Parts: sequence; structure tokens; C-alpha cells
Amino acid sequence: MTSSLKLKFLRTCPALHEKAALWFGGKWNISPDLYRKSIGSAGTDGRAVPQWYVLVDEDDNIVAGAGVIENDFHERRDLSPNVSRCLSRKHTAAEASQDIFSTVYGGIWGNLALNASIW
Repeated sequence: MTSSLKLKFLRTCPALHEKAALWFGGKWNISPDLYRKSIGSAGTDGRAVPQWYVLVDEDDNIVAGAGVIENDFHERRDLSPNVSRCLSRKHTAAEASQDIFSTVYGGIWGNLALNASIW
């Protein structure tokens, strides 16, 4: 990963919750309230989903993000959980993208098979 970028697990970074909700909402044109609820509930009920991650620069500006969610707005309920990822145009380095993906799949989930919906 680019040395100035850091991957943050939102469950352990409550100070970034509001910024992340606004960022994700802006990227997908979905109400930030939906993201606030999901980000705020991550891990609170003992379930593995949802989980949220952001990649930040040295000033804590979000440059990329990923969510592990139940359903990524499709009809296939058997394809769950889903990984949804967005990258900003300014920072689309392959290392940044790979770091998010490998963390979600490898470091956090181990052997759990996830179905990926990636844009």
C-alpha cells in the first residue's frame, strides 16, 4: 500500500463514522442516514455483517472505502454477504485497492467465502 495511506476499520474508529457516512452516501447517491445506521451497528449484535473500512491519507481524508454488507441492492439473497467497494478518482493505485480487498477477504474473514459486488 502507498506509505501515506492507512486502512482503518470503522468499528474501532468512531471518530470517522460521520465522515464515512457522508463519503459513502455521496459516492452512491444514497442517504447518509442509511450508512450512519449500518456503520454504527457494525459488530454490536455479535453478527459478522456489516463491516466497514476506509483508506485515509495523512490528513484523515477518505480516499477509498469498503463495506461487507448483507445485500448490495440485488435480488439474489443467496449471494450474501457482499463486498462493496469504492475508490476515489484521485487515489486509484493498485496497491490501495489490493490492500482493502486482501484485508476484507483474508485478514478479517479467513475462510468465509464472500460474494463480491465491486464497482
